[in-house]
Order: sequence, then structure tokens, then C-alpha cells
Amino acid sequence: MGFFTNESELRQLCLAKTPAEIFQYATGNQPKGIDIISFKGIETRKQLPDIVVNVLLLYFYNEFAGKVYNRTYLTRVYNNWVSKFPVSYEDAKSLANIDIKTIVDTF
Repeated sequence: MGFFTNESELRQLCLAKTPAEIFQYATGNQPKGIDIISFKGIETRKQLPDIVVNVLLLYFYNEFAGKVYNRTYLTRVYNNWVSKFPVSYEDAKSLANIDIKTIVDTF
């Protein structure tokens, strides 16, 4: 996740914030309509712990912030991660090392 140089800063952010707060942060507090639609698609699902969702959101918007993307991409990544059963920050960081394009193109 390219926009964090300090691992401890990233971990603290993911622990301290809700997914809604991370969503706002990751979209620069100016989410586009597609961002809002995408986030609403996962917001109430509760299949992953909040810290995992936070890493997922940072991972996703590190790649797609400010770009045009398919509104199902965030849900595809979420579903892919659910199938991997991550429960911790470390699990999520490991999943974030996978090229996101391979997930959205094949899932």
C-alpha cells in the first residue's frame, strides 16, 4: 500500500478508525458517486472484522482512487477476501500484497 511509509502509522489508523472513516480518508473526503455506491455494497455485510475491511479499503483506493472503475470491483475484492478468512491486520496485509487486478478481473 503505497501511501504509507510507516507500518505502525498504518496499523494505528486501521485500529482506530471505522470503515466509514477509512472510506472517507481513502477517498480524500470527496468520494464520487461510484465510490459511494461501491462502499454501500459492502458497508453492512459484516463478514470481515473492521480492521480487515479498513486494510481492504486502503488497498482498494490506493489503486482506484480518482479512476473510473466497475462498481462491482470493491464487492469482488471483499468477496475474495471473505473466501480467505482473514481475521487480523496481518492477514489483511498479506492479502493486500496480491495484485488487485488479478482479483477484479477473475473473481
